This record gives sequence, structure tokens and C-alpha cells, in this order.
Amino acid sequence: MICQQCLGLPFAMHVQGGLDLGVTTGDMRALLRLISYDSGYHAALAALERLAELEAALEIPAEEAEVLPDALLTTGPGAAPSPLPESARAILTELDPHFAEYFAYSPGCARPRAEAL
Repeated sequence: MICQQCLGLPFAMHVQGGLDLGVTTGDMRALLRLISYDSGYHAALAALERLAELEAALEIPAEEAEVLPDALLTTGPGAAPSPLPESARAILTELDPHFAEYFAYSPGCARPRAEAL
């Protein structure tokens, strides 16, 4: 989660760690948008502003996240299967067999598989 009190050095270290692992600032922006509901819109906005400051300080061009394909935005029985790799689904199943059932349709749709209904 994003905490407004931690947007200094801790946030900068997380951004640098992500960059070192190949995560783009565009992907970081997408993640901040995704969690904004849970972290609070004010905190997410402050984090987006801080990310822009870090891009400028590190001379990284601002990058937007790629638009998700329509197939990943569709939910329900006709939707594409989860894009999670099989290894990730196996870990989820091992942690909680019922939890993995909720990733059958799309990454943002918590809905059980048809055969589980």
C-alpha cells in the first residue's frame, strides 16, 4: 500500500528496486492506479506526483503503461482465461484451492469458474 508518510526515501528505494528488476515507471503508474481505491486517492495521487519527481531526478522519460487488450477487460463465461502463468495458478491453488477458482475469467474479476457454480 501507499502511505503518504513514506513517499520519501522508502518510496524512492522501491522505485529504484523496481527499475533494477526491469519494471517500467509506466507499469508502476498502472499499479498505483490499480491500488488507488484501497490506498486512498490522495495517497495514490501523491505517489504519482513523487514518481514523476523521481523520473525527472533520474532523467528517466515518463512512460505510460500499455493499454490492456480488450480480451483482458472482458469478464464472464466468454472471457479469455486468466493470464496468470500456470506456475502462479499452482501456487494459488496450493495456498487455497478455492481462491484459485476466482481467477478463471480475468485478472480483475473475482468470479468462480463455471464448473464450480
